[in-house]
Amino acid sequence: MQKNAMIQSYYHFFIPMFYYYRFCRRFSRLFNRLFLVFILLILLNYLWANLSHETHQRKISPKIFCFVLTENKNHLTLSRSVVYTWGKQCDRFYFITRLLNTSTELMMLPKFENTTDVTERMINRITFDVLLHLRDEIFASSYHWFLRASDTSFVIMPNLRRLLSQLEEQENHRPYIHIGDAEKVFDQHQLPSIGSVMLFNRHALNEMHSYFSNDRNDDKEHCVGNMIYDHEFIKCLKRVQIQMNSQDENLILSQPLPNYRMDRRLKVSNVRLFFSQLSFFFRLGHLLQSEYNRCSSV
Repeated sequence: MQKNAMIQSYYHFFIPMFYYYRFCRRFSRLFNRLFLVFILLILLNYLWANLSHETHQRKISPKIFCFVLTENKNHLTLSRSVVYTWGKQCDRFYFITRLLNTSTELMMLPKFENTTDVTERMINRITFDVLLHLRDEIFASSYHWFLRASDTSFVIMPNLRRLLSQLEEQENHRPYIHIGDAEKVFDQHQLPSIGSVMLFNRHALNEMHSYFSNDRNDDKEHCVGNMIYDHEFIKCLKRVQIQMNSQDENLILSQPLPNYRMDRRLKVSNVRLFFSQLSFFFRLGHLLQSEYNRCSSV
């Protein structure tokens, strides 16, 4: 009797416990699923908000015509990394380079397909010819802003569009060029740059064309023929009455990004340096990936 009473007491104790366990397990499964759905909805809402913001920003931002000068030897490496990172975010994008077998995947400006190899010493001279050519091209007539870069440049396009939104309010009705810190770095530290990012509006192209017209060909040859570095290009542009750098000059950095960390003379704000470091490693990752893909396909 005592044994049966003990078994019956265990029965009355464990059966309800087992029932509550199954009930809690079912409830926990439902709760876990609802929790995962809730987290997923939050992520989707965050992605949709960012996408909508970027799309809206692109709609209200002025259209950007980008051209990148690249050497023949960089067609399969640096040029492709530009295409797969920031280049595709431009409203229109072209390379300035010679037409070769290695450049078949690159969108090139037709007039300059038969140019000689675009070496570092020629970048700024060719830039001058490209800007004057784009001024008269029909397919570029709807663009008000033109961005010049080299195949070693990296542009954070959302930041550039925010800058353009500000410049549209201030510099929309007069010639303007944003040259970044290229001139300041050379004047203060004698560190020249070649092919750094520069931003021109259409009024600047018109002023350049008017100043270096046929009656001033000698002046043009003397100015353009002798320039190699960016500060010499800027010095040449200063002959024309064009506003430069109304915004912070450190928004466009002319030197290699690691230099701003290693060289105390080039120290900029921590926020800008943080984004510069991110963009540097982001670009490095894409370069390594493009090299891996190229080697795998061989």
